[in-house]
Amino acid sequence: MKKTVSIILAVLLVIFAFSEAAYAFGGERFADAGPACDYDGPNIPGGASADIDWLAVADVITQGVKDHSDNISISQFNVPKTDENLECLKNIIYDTPSHLRTVVSFRYGFNSSSYTSIKPEYREGREEYLEMLAVAEDAVDKLIGDLKSGDLPDEQKILLLHDRIACMVEYDYASYLDFNNGVIAEIPNYNYNAYGPLSMGVGVCQGYSFAFSWCLDKLGIENYYVSSDTLGHGWMIVFVDGKPYHVDVTFDDPVWDVSGRVEHSDLLVSTSSFISTHGEAEDFDSSPVDTTFDDYYWSCSEAAFQYVDGSFYFIDSSAGTLNRLNADGTSTVLKRIGSKWRAGENSY
Repeated sequence: MKKTVSIILAVLLVIFAFSEAAYAFGGERFADAGPACDYDGPNIPGGASADIDWLAVADVITQGVKDHSDNISISQFNVPKTDENLECLKNIIYDTPSHLRTVVSFRYGFNSSSYTSIKPEYREGREEYLEMLAVAEDAVDKLIGDLKSGDLPDEQKILLLHDRIACMVEYDYASYLDFNNGVIAEIPNYNYNAYGPLSMGVGVCQGYSFAFSWCLDKLGIENYYVSSDTLGHGWMIVFVDGKPYHVDVTFDDPVWDVSGRVEHSDLLVSTSSFISTHGEAEDFDSSPVDTTFDDYYWSCSEAAFQYVDGSFYFIDSSAGTLNRLNADGTSTVLKRIGSKWRAGENSY
């Protein structure tokens, strides 16, 4: 009897010797990946296996989330068991805008050499999530509807999306103040995902960024989310012609909200320009160095650019003129604005 007990104890010690394993079954082990949080950087971080079709992995996981599957198999991809690849899986699950942060946490299955499955824990039920997803997808389609053709360069598509999101979304400063003053226990979750900005017109920096990212993804423009604990803030890095730039829609949208006002201080800027508006910090992605757009034509305007019948129109705030943008980057003055009237604090 003592010998039998000793054998059982030895087997248990072997199983639990794997410190990351939560439990084991049929040769597959599982571990808790932890709650959702910010996993900054590209969806394929440095060191991740380059021979893995990460887009295919993302498609399978996204479909699994849509289906509210409690076990999403990824064994067919033979993803090697490394910290970098786990980081990549976390990015896909937590930072894919269409997931709407419905995955609160997840366990991952693994064997001796590779990751085999994802077991998510969901915030919403499947039907509620699908209803939210349909509303958000409809909003995305409306935002990008006239930008799907190849006629516009990427920087102009980015400009229009930046302005449209800034105009349709208001920073939820009221919830922020209520949270800081102890009126509410937490800021509503919809502020942190794309659903709040796209369907309710409110959000915080992460929500702005995820809504923007979703639109860019649909247009095939490379982008990823970044943040800084020092700055207490998150924003996007977006690529134009293969070069990275900072885009911060949140900073370009006034608080409190001023209807129609959109700044362009943080649209496709270099790190040096970004620091001039946000301050110094050491804990964010500083890879954008190109200064092409730091002082571009849109810098003169504090109102949203409008795209009508194939032409761009904008207000030059310093000159007080309504302009049409020409193909060569110059502009034609259409009307001088002779008078101004107050429309609230810091606006006219």
